[in-house]
Amino acid sequence: MAGSSKKVIYAAMIGNSLISITKEVAAQVIETSVTELTKEIKVAYPVVKHVFIEAESRSQHTDI
Repeated sequence: MAGSSKKVIYAAMIGNSLISITKEVAAQVIETSVTELTKEIKVAYPVVKHVFIEAESRSQHTDI
Protein backbone atom coordinates (compact mmCIF):
# COMPACT_ATOMS: atom_id res chain seq x y z
CA MET A 1 0.00 0.00 0.00
CA ALA A 2 2.82 2.44 0.78
CA GLY A 3 4.34 1.92 -2.67
CA SER A 4 1.01 2.70 -4.32
CA SER A 5 0.62 5.90 -2.30
CA LYS A 6 4.09 7.04 -3.34
CA LYS A 7 3.23 6.48 -7.00
CA VAL A 8 0.11 8.62 -6.66
CA ILE A 9 2.06 11.38 -4.95
CA TYR A 10 4.77 11.29 -7.62
CA ALA A 11 2.16 11.33 -10.38
CA ALA A 12 0.47 14.34 -8.78
CA MET A 13 3.79 16.16 -8.47
CA ILE A 14 4.62 15.50 -12.11
CA GLY A 15 1.13 16.61 -13.16
CA ASN A 16 1.44 19.84 -11.17
CA SER A 17 4.87 20.50 -12.67
CA LEU A 18 3.53 20.02 -16.20
CA ILE A 19 0.64 22.40 -15.49
CA SER A 20 3.08 25.03 -14.18
CA ILE A 21 5.28 24.68 -17.25
CA THR A 22 2.28 24.95 -19.57
CA LYS A 23 1.07 28.11 -17.82
CA GLU A 24 4.53 29.67 -18.04
CA VAL A 25 4.83 28.93 -21.75
CA ALA A 26 1.35 30.32 -22.38
CA ALA A 27 2.21 33.50 -20.47
CA GLN A 28 5.37 33.95 -22.53
CA VAL A 29 3.46 33.49 -25.79
CA ILE A 30 0.84 36.02 -24.72
CA GLU A 31 3.47 38.52 -23.61
CA THR A 32 5.31 38.21 -26.92
CA SER A 33 2.08 38.58 -28.91
CA VAL A 34 1.01 41.68 -26.98
CA THR A 35 4.46 43.24 -27.41
CA GLU A 36 4.45 42.62 -31.17
CA LEU A 37 0.90 43.91 -31.53
CA THR A 38 1.75 47.05 -29.57
CA LYS A 39 4.80 47.71 -31.74
CA GLU A 40 2.77 47.24 -34.95
CA ILE A 41 0.06 49.62 -33.73
CA LYS A 42 2.62 52.28 -32.81
CA VAL A 43 4.35 51.97 -36.19
CA ALA A 44 1.05 52.22 -38.09
CA TYR A 45 -0.23 55.07 -35.87
CA PRO A 46 2.72 57.10 -34.52
CA VAL A 47 0.40 59.40 -32.58
CA VAL A 48 -0.51 56.47 -30.28
CA LYS A 49 1.60 56.54 -27.12
CA HIS A 50 -0.09 53.84 -25.01
CA VAL A 51 -1.93 50.67 -25.96
CA PHE A 52 -4.19 49.01 -23.41
CA ILE A 53 -5.22 45.41 -24.02
CA GLU A 54 -7.93 43.81 -21.93
CA ALA A 55 -8.19 40.04 -21.73
CA GLU A 56 -11.55 38.30 -21.97
CA SER A 57 -12.52 34.68 -21.98
CA ARG A 58 -13.44 33.22 -25.34
CA SER A 59 -17.01 32.66 -24.12
CA GLN A 60 -17.49 36.44 -23.77
CA HIS A 61 -16.89 36.97 -27.50
CA THR A 62 -20.04 36.88 -29.59
CA ASP A 63 -18.23 37.19 -32.92
CA ILE A 64 -16.11 34.03 -32.65
